[in-house]
Amino acid sequence: MSEALFFEICLKIFMGFMSASIILIFLSLIKGPNLEDRVVAIDLFSSVVLSSIALYAIYGNHPHYLSAAMVLALFAFLGTGIFARFIEKENEVKS
Repeated sequence: MSEALFFEICLKIFMGFMSASIILIFLSLIKGPNLEDRVVAIDLFSSVVLSSIALYAIYGNHPHYLSAAMVLALFAFLGTGIFARFIEKENEVKS
């Protein structure tokens, strides 16, 4: 088995795992018992989507997708920080 074939098979398997994890995370996002669990699910969802974009960029030899993934990672990080701040403020009001 050549290295290229092995690499292609591994990438397809990883993309399958990423697709399955996106579905499970989405179900967790819908079912989440409270806001904190949903925020964690959104953060995990964005991480898995970014990993999938990176894998697709490697698989399809599209390096420009990696710069788009970096911009999305920045927005995901900022979004998680904003959600955390919102939850912190909400807990201060309840106290």
